[in-house]
Amino acid sequence: MKSLVFSLVSCVLCLWSVNTFAQDISVEAKMNASQIVLGEAGMLSINIQGAQNVAPVPIPAIDGLDIRYVGPQTQFVFNNGQQSSSISFRYTVFPLKAGHYEIPSLQIAIDGQNYTTNALDIEVTEDQSRAGSSALGSQSSSGTESQSVKDKAFLVLKVPKTEVYLNEPLPVKIMLFVSDFSLTDIEYPVLEALGIDVGKFEQAKQYAQAIGGIRYDIVEFNTVIYPTRTGEVKLGPAKLDCNILAQDRSQNQSRFGRFDSSFDDDFFNQFFGRSEKRPLSLESADVTINVLPLPQEGKPESFSGAVGQFDFQASIGPEEVKVGDPITLRMKIRGTGNLKAANFPILPQDNFKFYDPEIKEENNVKTLEQVIIPQTDQITQVPILQFSYFNPEFKKYEAITQGPFPIKVTKPNEAESLKVVGLEQSDSLPKFEVLGRDIVFIKEEPDKFRSRGFHLYKSLGCYIFLAAFIFLWGGLYMFYRHTHKLQTDTMYAKRLLAPRQARKGLLEAKKLMEQGKRMEFYDTLFKTLQEYLANKFHLSLGAVTLENVQASLNSKEGNETFGAQLKILFDECEMARFAAVSFEKENMRQSYLRLEKLIDYCERHVR
Repeated sequence: MKSLVFSLVSCVLCLWSVNTFAQDISVEAKMNASQIVLGEAGMLSINIQGAQNVAPVPIPAIDGLDIRYVGPQTQFVFNNGQQSSSISFRYTVFPLKAGHYEIPSLQIAIDGQNYTTNALDIEVTEDQSRAGSSALGSQSSSGTESQSVKDKAFLVLKVPKTEVYLNEPLPVKIMLFVSDFSLTDIEYPVLEALGIDVGKFEQAKQYAQAIGGIRYDIVEFNTVIYPTRTGEVKLGPAKLDCNILAQDRSQNQSRFGRFDSSFDDDFFNQFFGRSEKRPLSLESADVTINVLPLPQEGKPESFSGAVGQFDFQASIGPEEVKVGDPITLRMKIRGTGNLKAANFPILPQDNFKFYDPEIKEENNVKTLEQVIIPQTDQITQVPILQFSYFNPEFKKYEAITQGPFPIKVTKPNEAESLKVVGLEQSDSLPKFEVLGRDIVFIKEEPDKFRSRGFHLYKSLGCYIFLAAFIFLWGGLYMFYRHTHKLQTDTMYAKRLLAPRQARKGLLEAKKLMEQGKRMEFYDTLFKTLQEYLANKFHLSLGAVTLENVQASLNSKEGNETFGAQLKILFDECEMARFAAVSFEKENMRQSYLRLEKLIDYCERHVR
């Protein structure tokens, strides 16, 4: 009877506690600011009071807003013997266009019951310096569209003309306009062009310019293109990737207003996590170019395809040689056209022997050096060299002539001709007597006797020496390759260093665990995990996050179990280091074993 009564009382108490905790659960959505300036970022928090085991809440896509999950923030509180817990899911909100937006109510399932968050209104405005003028403009012209990110950062493709000849050089200018934004990690643009040869980009230029009362920072990229087919050719669009440095200005607010001190700058904003990089891809409009064929009228036979404006020079040396002596022919083409299509003139093959030329091209100059050898003394000159090209400015063919180059070729002297000495009197060749064949001299003190027919290379010692030498040389070579790779291959050196550093960190963490130092243990455990993952996946320490490691793991075909265990360890370290949670020694031992298994699995299976 007592057991039955005790069981009933226990069940009642359990039901009462469950209902009590269920009634304590509450959810709430908050924004750190209801108004966001275009180009800055806000912080959205989904706060859940009275529960911990909750999955992150998915936010629906909202046109005009880029919302990304940052991570959870947990909290345990003990007050007068009572425990309360909460979790907050944080999201960054980056506006892409000015206007009014609403984050709708969200359904959250907790322990089989549904909870609903409150809806949030967000107002995205243009930059504050022009907020008044923008408001006046919107009142006067209701049809004006809201400004977006693409209105403050855009790409423009410019060409001086849209009609060119085949292979004619055409300067191209790609301009990046930025207003009221901070861009970083700007890459060189990629220019899509089919039927066009695109040259290398020059060093980018940076300057500022006011357009329509708005100040723009401009980055200018210049290159040259060469159309390789006739007809209408589409140039572009030009594409460029960069990152927006979005700042959360609301965190700099206090009851005294906005800080105007030396601490309110980009360095401290980035250091204390008040800025965030957001990828931005820009694309310009394309341009249609009409490519004309080269005219046939007046086209010289020496024309090989060069289009532009060129200068041609040629020289030889030496000018006095003998038959069979080398002469160096030098030619140089300099110009603004496509040097790949500019071919050197060819000498006739008569009476000369030619060696392969050496051709170089740099700084809009193409040079040739070739060795030619006269084969007869009847040659008096190196023939005329003519270089032809089409000048698109005057729309006609032009030719540059060099030579002829006079040379003096003489026969070699008889004394210099090739002779075989000693063949004239073959019968009187001296006969040498070989001593020791018929008469063997008597030795008064003979040397050491040895077996007849003994050879050193047939002895066992010789083979042992050769084998030892080969092994030693191979070992030294492998050691050299290893040390050279350590010095030149950073990724290899870090991967090799990763398990060695991890073992040291594990030993230190084990000592702290045995001493019962919880905070120091989890700090050391997280530092060991962070350094190991940074070395293993070639990441910086600041970039070691769960998302980045999982992305690297997926690219290396890792196991999903590894990612799940890694997430558990990240959460344990975060709760122990930043939440008011008391971890027992058994929990510390489980965390320690989990890190050991993760490192062992990673070393065996992840490459």
